[in-house]
Amino acid sequence: MNKHKKTFSNVQTVIFSLIFLILIANLTSHQTSQSSQIKVPKSIVSLVINHSEIVKFLHPKVKSRLPLILSDHLLESNIKLSKFEKSVQILSDIEIGSRPHIRFLSFQTDDRHAKTTIEYQIE
Repeated sequence: MNKHKKTFSNVQTVIFSLIFLILIANLTSHQTSQSSQIKVPKSIVSLVINHSEIVKFLHPKVKSRLPLILSDHLLESNIKLSKFEKSVQILSDIEIGSRPHIRFLSFQTDDRHAKTTIEYQIE
């Protein structure tokens, strides 16, 4: 009987260990898939902020709209751009607060195409 309790205890330990490993694997996989989101490169950011359909909403003559502010969400790091003869500010969402800014919501690419979605809430 004691032998059966010990075997049962070992089985419980193995099952618990397997469940624990599966949970860790799922968590790691989820974190990896989040961090593997393709970042928007400088060339695409530049195309977006210089596109005629976007520029007409930026209103550089309105003082509160300059310098142009971009959220760093989904952007490659160390992007340096200028718009309307001023350096574009790339800030975290927390630093931006409620100021007018462009935020990239999604970015997908394949060998021939790229697709992005942006948000500019002030408009």
